[in-house]
Amino acid sequence: MFRLLRWLLSLALLAGAVYFAFAVPLGEKTLWQHARAIAGTRESQELAREMKRKAGLEPAPPAPAERAPAAKAEPKRGAEQASASDRLSDDERRLLRKLIRDKLASP
Repeated sequence: MFRLLRWLLSLALLAGAVYFAFAVPLGEKTLWQHARAIAGTRESQELAREMKRKAGLEPAPPAPAERAPAAKAEPKRGAEQASASDRLSDDERRLLRKLIRDKLASP
């Protein structure tokens, strides 16, 4: 008898949790919609891939030496393409530092 009551109580709690997750809005979304939005982010997908690699369910990524050399050269090209008008003069740097110091000092 006690087992039956405990089982029914467990079933009722489970049904309540499922109802809460799918039907009760928390802000603009339900708990289920929030969880799906979080799971869809790049960071969470990267975490899942890393966990699979650590568990041995997915092969490791290629070593840095095996990657294409173009990936390393790309940031350098972008920096080299900066025109002279994009660079700051010494006076502009000094003014920028002063502005940052003033903003950080004010409450």
